[in-house]
Amino acid sequence: MAIEYFGLDFGHASLKAVELTRGHDLVSFGSVPTPPGSLGSENDDQKNNLVKAVKSLVKDLNIHTKKAIVSIPESFVSSRLIQVPYVDENQLDEAIHWQAKQYIPVPLDEVNMSYRRIGESYTSDGVKQWNIFLVAVSKLLIEYYIGILKRAELEPLAIETQSAAIARSVSRDNDKTSSLIIDFGHDSVTLAIVKNLELIYSQSIPTGSNALTKAIAQDFSLELSQAEEYKKSYGLDETQLDGRIFRSLKPVIDAVTSEVTRAIDYFKVNAAENIPTKVVLVGEGSYLPGLVIYLTQKLGLEVQLGNPWVGVHVADPSKLPPLSPSYAAAIGLAMKDDEI
Repeated sequence: MAIEYFGLDFGHASLKAVELTRGHDLVSFGSVPTPPGSLGSENDDQKNNLVKAVKSLVKDLNIHTKKAIVSIPESFVSSRLIQVPYVDENQLDEAIHWQAKQYIPVPLDEVNMSYRRIGESYTSDGVKQWNIFLVAVSKLLIEYYIGILKRAELEPLAIETQSAAIARSVSRDNDKTSSLIIDFGHDSVTLAIVKNLELIYSQSIPTGSNALTKAIAQDFSLELSQAEEYKKSYGLDETQLDGRIFRSLKPVIDAVTSEVTRAIDYFKVNAAENIPTKVVLVGEGSYLPGLVIYLTQKLGLEVQLGNPWVGVHVADPSKLPPLSPSYAAAIGLAMKDDEI
């Protein structure tokens, strides 16, 4: 059984690990809560808490290797779609460099930057331009994660964004259409558009499943634990409790759908060949009752729950966790076979 590395997903609510053989047989998986306030913190005590959590997870799962592929939360990443003048291939790097200065909030020598061409468009004056998906990550942030891993006695093989890992786990080789993935996490929602297994767009929205719980708690003067139960039981089902829970959740969900619509509209105008034809839901919030139906009606697209375990050989599927889509990033990290 050849095992070379495992996937370690650093989430704001939990740390998740998945270990696969290179044939994608499941070896182990699990999670531990992320110590509150520890992720990205420079406080020594918080760093120690995070290191302890990582060590505990690796030990509890009896991970067979010290080598890890790690994710960075999308909320820590600067990404956006930009247009640059249409130039020859050998001039594109320089053109993007100068254009990126307008959008990246720190000096470019302080970030690791990558880009992908996603099509061509024209200005209102008929001038041709490149559409570029630009991603930048602070070098200090990368050093931070490397430091945490080394203190946890692990060897980082690669670091990538959560959306890139999720795209790998829920995309299929035979699917040539564009899909919009919604990762409904605890504290944030990540939108990602994938085509031909390649990530061509991502965006982080600073709201998540916990915002839904807080909305119910505020509207009904409930403790968060009780509000969480109402959310899980009734969700967006208008027939329950005279639709009162639905009305509490609707503004938060509509804020997410507005961003989804804005992203789709951008592609309709600038990259029509990449317009998403379906929506895939992952993350802990994806099981909200009524969410699939509501998004289908709002977006006019096919909406389905993503299953990142489809490409994994699982000996006993009954042992998989109830919220399987929440492991999408960790599984995608563990599947990074052909790229390292």
